[in-house]
Amino acid sequence: MYAATAFIIMEAGDIMLPRLGLPDWTVTFIIILLIVGFPITIILSWIFDITPEGVIKTEPVQIAKKKETIPEPVKRKLKISDGLIALLLVVVCILLYPKIFKKDKFEGIRDPKGKISIAVMPFENLSGDTLYNVWQGGFQNLLITSLSNSEELSVRQYQTMYAIFENKRNVAHASITPSVASELALKLETKTFILGNILKAGNKIRVNAQLVDAETEEIYKTYEVNLNSEDDIFAMADSLSGLIRNYLEIRKLIEEYDSPAIYGTFNTNSSEAFQYFIHGWNTFMDLDQQAATEWLSKAIECDSGFISAYVPLLFGYLTTGNDELAKNLCNMAYKNRDELPLKGQLTLDYLHAYIFETPNDQIKYLKQILEIDELNSTYWKLLGKAYSKMYQYNDATIYYEKALEIHKKWGTNFRNPFIYH
Repeated sequence: MYAATAFIIMEAGDIMLPRLGLPDWTVTFIIILLIVGFPITIILSWIFDITPEGVIKTEPVQIAKKKETIPEPVKRKLKISDGLIALLLVVVCILLYPKIFKKDKFEGIRDPKGKISIAVMPFENLSGDTLYNVWQGGFQNLLITSLSNSEELSVRQYQTMYAIFENKRNVAHASITPSVASELALKLETKTFILGNILKAGNKIRVNAQLVDAETEEIYKTYEVNLNSEDDIFAMADSLSGLIRNYLEIRKLIEEYDSPAIYGTFNTNSSEAFQYFIHGWNTFMDLDQQAATEWLSKAIECDSGFISAYVPLLFGYLTTGNDELAKNLCNMAYKNRDELPLKGQLTLDYLHAYIFETPNDQIKYLKQILEIDELNSTYWKLLGKAYSKMYQYNDATIYYEKALEIHKKWGTNFRNPFIYH
């Protein structure tokens, strides 16, 4: 009961405390208190019993045996505590289900045609300069126009947005809170909206934008674009809309592919590069190394920082005996290591270790990657491969099976046959 209640408290705190404006360490502090309280609860529950007469100290075994009599067999009656335990278990299962099985945050936000519907709210002017008030609706209009070019998105048009604000006269641009924006978005029959603001420091202008779930007010993604003068405002709108459009299009591609191997590779901002990657991944898993090399090379040409594309391409080179190409590819990617996020850096460290270092080094980096992305079957498979190289087949089997278990939960197959060998 303690564990279940503690879990509910942690979940509630994680949701509520940030919204109350409390610092992040508050949630951590509560978690530490609950962890410290757990062994204390175990000790107290060992010493004391909850009985119909109240809380009493547990009697020594010898005294309890003396009092022991053979009772009449009676049917156990349900108690209030039974109901509480059942209720706690139900609540925990409800909270855990989306964390374990929810693969796509965007599930259910599409319209009947399969497109992601979006409403772009007017941007709030936080620059302190009233001259930028014109860009509150202006930037909104630019973003709507640019996003409307995507075949995957259904964007509520500027006239529609203007009309709904006219009908809600008590809402000023400065008072568009996430709750108000959610209400307006749902009236427009869209479950996603973009909320943003305009800031200025000296000659520099910054535009922030958030992609938000209208039903839960959960922020999917936060964007930040900077420029040096008002002349770049159109370029800024194009840049921001491109980031948002690519993000949503990639998410749709991931959902359509529906595989844990692809789901964990979302580290590019180019939907074109991601499409090439999917083609390359398919041909790589089908053991068509020539086609895989062509597709994956195109993905890297579109986005040289798309590290997930380097992994199958490097192994493709090694499989076909092009060791020098594999080394050159690894060295080329490694030059930009420091510019990448942590997972990208660790992936490059692993590739470098695979070619130039030992299996122990590979294992070290793979385990760090899996701490970040534990549902990516590719890295579990590679971890098994590293242990196989050291003839530690018991460990290798565990990690190969882990990769297959993930695919079993997803209802997919690990298509490359070498894992079964």
